[in-house]
Amino acid sequence: MRMSSDPAYDNLRRLYSDETDGLLTEGLSGMAHAKMIAGSVTGHSSETDWLWLCSIKDLNWHQRMALLHYFGSPRAVREASDAEFADWERVGIKWIQKVRAAANESFLSSAMQELERHHVRFYSCQHPQFPEKLHHIADCPHGLFVRGALPDPNRPAVGIVGARVCSNYGKVIACDLAQRLAREGIPVISGLAHGIDGIAQQSAFENGGFTYGVLGCGPDICYPRQNIDLFLRLCSPSGTNGGILSEYACGVQPMKMYFPQRNRIISALSDVLVVIEARKGSGSLITADFALDQGKEVFAVPGRCSDERSEGCNHLIREGASIYLSSEDFMTRMKELWEDAGYHVGTCEGGEQDHSMDDSSPEISEGDDRGLTERILEMMDLEPVDAGTLCKRSGLSMSEVSGAILQLQLEGKISEVYRSCYARNTI
Repeated sequence: MRMSSDPAYDNLRRLYSDETDGLLTEGLSGMAHAKMIAGSVTGHSSETDWLWLCSIKDLNWHQRMALLHYFGSPRAVREASDAEFADWERVGIKWIQKVRAAANESFLSSAMQELERHHVRFYSCQHPQFPEKLHHIADCPHGLFVRGALPDPNRPAVGIVGARVCSNYGKVIACDLAQRLAREGIPVISGLAHGIDGIAQQSAFENGGFTYGVLGCGPDICYPRQNIDLFLRLCSPSGTNGGILSEYACGVQPMKMYFPQRNRIISALSDVLVVIEARKGSGSLITADFALDQGKEVFAVPGRCSDERSEGCNHLIREGASIYLSSEDFMTRMKELWEDAGYHVGTCEGGEQDHSMDDSSPEISEGDDRGLTERILEMMDLEPVDAGTLCKRSGLSMSEVSGAILQLQLEGKISEVYRSCYARNTI
């Protein structure tokens, strides 16, 4: 038992207060704090011990680190006496009650049953298969709950993030880049969120590539539900096309505070980050900040200065981010660097088919329906345009333009972005 005269107890009183109800790290950098805690984890702890600690819901990263610093290891926390927990309560640390309530075999048994029920694997930060890239960040997760597979450490990975409410321009850029990465066997890392994240990951999957979704909730929960089909495919035990990762245990519901925290894992698992459309103050910019802090290169897709969805990307470029021009330019710049770093870069199984558009233009002749359709397509780009505008540009009648639009939709070359407004599906 640690009595009040114990220096460790006195230190506990100094580090905590009723007002913060948590660790006061002001003036102490994240990396220095992480090293301090890493040096404090002594004694043997099994994966089961780490699983127990990481399964205590509503216990944040700083609180777990405080426990490790004070007790020395997950096993020591788990085996602590009521008197030791009482020391924490006496200095006003209310959340220690959650730990105290979980210090029993039934809690651990329930956590293990949840893993088995949802086909989830747990890797502590000390497990040999825990991603090495995460060990290089200041606030390395203490464990990961995984469905499917972990990213291949021998392949580079690209993080793709962006606006939840994106334009057709952003959608096409995301699809084109993810498709190219799939052909090269390069995984896409993102948050499986609505908008750019999910679009890029869906494109990578559909083109036979690998993609990994990092969640801001438990690995048994799909949020948002719109991406349930992709979520279930990535949860496949075979891990053929990627996986689902989370630092949160099964049953942890998505909360606003969890998403900025998970963004550090997205950037850490990525060798380079690409931001496609981002408003000021968006989560994508938080991910970009994490990436820069971690020493990663950040690319941003430029946009019109009048478009709110491009304000964040344009700001990143002004601050020194690399300009994303095309998937071809991006791969040319990155491939040599990756190969020099010893990464394997090449096509992956199922990702070898070329899905890009044929750049050759068909012969156009007056009165030819095929030529008329191609003529309309040449007048369209990634920004939506209505049929009336196409009539003015082409000098054709509304019936001729409507027929061409229908044909292009059937061929999958354009889509109706919103009512009576159309845009190209590819660059």
